[in-house]
This record gives sequence, C-alpha cells and structure tokens, in this order.
Amino acid sequence: MKKTIVDYYKILGVSRDAAFDEIKKAYKYLVLTKHPDVNKTPNAAEEFMAIIRAYNILRDEGKRAEYDEQLEAERSMLDRIGFKYACDTIVKKSSNAFKKLGKLVKNIAGSKYSADMSEYQQECDIPPEVMAMSRMPTAELEMRLRVSDNVYVRSYAAFALGVKCDKSAIAALENALHDPELAVRQKVVWAIGELRMKKSLPMLQQIYENSGTAMQEAALKAVYRITGGHGRVFRMMSAGKSDDIKQSNEKYGIYLEIGSAENKILNM
Repeated sequence: MKKTIVDYYKILGVSRDAAFDEIKKAYKYLVLTKHPDVNKTPNAAEEFMAIIRAYNILRDEGKRAEYDEQLEAERSMLDRIGFKYACDTIVKKSSNAFKKLGKLVKNIAGSKYSADMSEYQQECDIPPEVMAMSRMPTAELEMRLRVSDNVYVRSYAAFALGVKCDKSAIAALENALHDPELAVRQKVVWAIGELRMKKSLPMLQQIYENSGTAMQEAALKAVYRITGGHGRVFRMMSAGKSDDIKQSNEKYGIYLEIGSAENKILNM
C-alpha cells in the first residue's frame, strides 16, 4: 500500500501559501514549545523530528515545489475515494448509536469483542466502509486521521479506530481533538469513549466545560461509555448539562437520572 504523504504545512501550523518568514516564525515557536526537554508527552521526540523534517523541506524552494506537486497529487486521489456518507450523515449516525446505548452496554458486558461484531455494527449503525477500515493497521488509520485533507477520510479513520478499540491509538486520537472540523472532533470523542480508558475522563470533562453543545453531548456520552453511568465525573457533567443537551438526550431516548446510589439510563 502506498504511504500517505505527510502534510508538513499542518505540522508547522501554516497555510500552503505561507511565505518563508511565516514558516520560519512558526518553526521557531514549535522548536521552543515542542522540544523533548519541554514537551513530556510519550511521542515528543517523534513530533520534534517531524517539525525539523517539515522545516527542512519547506525552507528550500526547490524541495518545497517538488513536495507541493506530490501533496496536490495525493489530495486529488483522496478526493476521488468517494466515501458514500457525507459529514452530516456521520454525525447523525453517531447520535443514533447512542439511542440504543443502554442495551448495547448490557450486551457487550465490558468488551465489544465478547459480542458478535455484526450485532455491534447493527447496534451502532456503523457503515460497512468503517467496518472494512477497522481491519486496517492502527498506524495506517492514525496516519489518515493526522494528515488527510479530506474531512470524510479523517472522520472515518477516527470512527474505525473506535471500532478497532486499540488503546495504543489514544495519543493519535488526543492529538486529533484539535482538528478544525467539528464532525471529526465528534468522531474522535466517540472513539475515545470506545477505548474505555479512565485516564481520559479529566480530558473529556475539560472538553465538556469548554465546548459548545455538540461537543458537550459527545463528551457526556463518551464518559458514560467509560464509566457505565457511575462516578463523580459523570455525576458532575450530567448535573450541569445545558437545556439543549437535555432536549437532545430526550430526542434520542436517553434519560439520565442522578440518584444517591447510582446513575441509570432509563426508557431504553
């Protein structure tokens, strides 16, 4: 399989028509903030080397021109992939998946792989394309999520990582929370919920507290997926949800009741 070209412009956080001075300024800032001595994330060294490679290509006019041609050729190829579902369909299917959340939690008993995958696909309304993509190597899906310019590719890659449930993908998913497209970020939050890692709860709570209604709803559902409706974080987020989220939950058949002993999903 042909490797996807890394988007050096995205790595440096500049546009494709950026002048050299802008590229140089962005590079200097990233060197200061992403150096492994400062950045203590597990992938710090790899990210720092990617920044250096990006700058070395984009600073040279000849190398940059050749790289731009390759990047444009791949972008045209990705645009011809022809994913069947548009962005609004992806978001709609995400909401429908949680309509049956209570039943699904009981069926899978802590791990979706303990249930039949066809039933899981049906319960979550997962498109066949996503099920097929979930059989790709995790590294390939992470690459598509990180560098593709096609919003459908990134959304489906995040969706597939959630289906795949490979916890090693958590770093790539966390980085994708900065994606400029809301639809991609919602799918990323859904995937994080599918990984069921309790260490993600503080991050999801922060997303809930600093985002609009759509991301708040996605974060709340992800936290429920991880906690099963129990715990301090879920109680705090549920108690503080806005009227818009309450109406949305009622629309999709999700009713959250905060009790002294436990949290329940009713009317499923």
